[in-house]
Amino acid sequence: MARINNKLEEANETLENLSIKDHLTGLYNRRYFNTKIDELLNLAKRSGTYLTLMMLDVDRFKSINDNFGHLAGDYFLKDIGERITQELSRSTDFVSRFGGDEFAIILYDTSPEGARMIAEKIKEAVEDISVRSDFSSWEVKTTISMGLCSVIPEKNISSREIISATDDALYKAKQEGRDRICEGKINHE
Repeated sequence: MARINNKLEEANETLENLSIKDHLTGLYNRRYFNTKIDELLNLAKRSGTYLTLMMLDVDRFKSINDNFGHLAGDYFLKDIGERITQELSRSTDFVSRFGGDEFAIILYDTSPEGARMIAEKIKEAVEDISVRSDFSSWEVKTTISMGLCSVIPEKNISSREIISATDDALYKAKQEGRDRICEGKINHE
């Protein structure tokens, strides 16, 4: 009976991981991101502290898939996820694969200046990544664009507003020529 219970526990743990983790990168998935941002937003509201959302996108990622194959692109995304995770030192920092070649990072209790410094470190670290040598005999790198939004959230601010402001900042970074970090603001009417 104990063996059956252990097997059941292992199966439940596996199912839980499958439901919250991205199969490719091993990072948390978007579904779990949605839960986590709401949780941390509520905590930031109660404690009156900053919450920062960062979204980053690999510039011209499609060319990696087109020139070296989807497997090379998959490893590239996996390497980016690992590098981002290495740059986040606190247990309260959270990173997920938001979709495709886009990643989302939530920083709890980090000032806008501190968030900007972390964003710069991540940008620099990620840009050191190259397509693995299994797929290319020369060094192939890319840049990233990033949007971020830092707020001490008022009671009426929703996670949707923070995501929208951050996404708008990411779009602005792309529109302004890529390879940059832009900051977003929440617009209240």
